[in-house]
Amino acid sequence: MWGGSDEAVMDGLANAVEAWLGEGREVSFLSCNPADDRPIFEIMRAAGRPELPYLAGYRDLDATLALLSSAGLVVGERLHAAVLAAAVGAPFVAVEYRPKLADFAASVGSETAVVRTDNVTPDTLAEAATSALGLVDTVGGHVNTYRQRLRAAAEVIYRGVRG
Repeated sequence: MWGGSDEAVMDGLANAVEAWLGEGREVSFLSCNPADDRPIFEIMRAAGRPELPYLAGYRDLDATLALLSSAGLVVGERLHAAVLAAAVGAPFVAVEYRPKLADFAASVGSETAVVRTDNVTPDTLAEAATSALGLVDTVGGHVNTYRQRLRAAAEVIYRGVRG
């Protein structure tokens, strides 16, 4: 993790949650991994809102996709969250704890919607969010290209297996 401090990232996210709620925005939490539950609950408590909606996404793919599809913006530290958000057409901000998040964002034309973990503040997240909201069509175009490539590759494999 850039900056090496989980606490600093959680504080930055809690501050952003407080700011978003103060602006009248709705905030929900999605966990892609059981190991993320505790940090999510800590962020909710630090934001003074332990009752915010929370979904253990690793338990229910349909509910996860429904939540992401309805989101006006997804802020995700897990690669899974960013990939799934892109797949369903939701704008996303990738919180980069490892280069793979920036690599993924760049692969779908969303490199300006990345915030490193050593720079998570309400302002940096807001700037990345503004960028993400303007990139929905660009990201969607990249996602469709990758879908087409995957379908073509799957067809080649299927024909090879079927003889």
